[in-house]
Amino acid sequence: MRSVTISIFFLIICTFSSNVALADDTFRCGKKLVSVGDTKVEVLIKCGEPSLRKVTGYETIGGYRESIFQGTYREISQKVEKWYYNCGKGNFIRVLTFKGGILTYIEIGGRGSGQADWKRSLPNTR
Repeated sequence: MRSVTISIFFLIICTFSSNVALADDTFRCGKKLVSVGDTKVEVLIKCGEPSLRKVTGYETIGGYRESIFQGTYREISQKVEKWYYNCGKGNFIRVLTFKGGILTYIEIGGRGSGQADWKRSLPNTR
């Protein structure tokens, strides 16, 4: 019984720690902060151009709405896009997922290299 309890505890710890390492709600581009819910325009202004933009598909959202006279079903298709930001040598790449132009998810990728994207793509302002 004790070994089962220890195994379950270990499984819970591993699951929690892996979720913490894989995703976050914010991402820092130099001195600017990007958050889930920001638009693509806001992210471009704060971070500049990403290293890579990739359309990963389309998501269809549907819903049924009733009115006094009849019910209607409506579907909306939105583009799902991933932007990859190189955070520089020794730092992790950030992968930003946009659905319908809104940032919905931030995850950590592999190690970056060279200069961070926002350092090379934003103009020098003093």
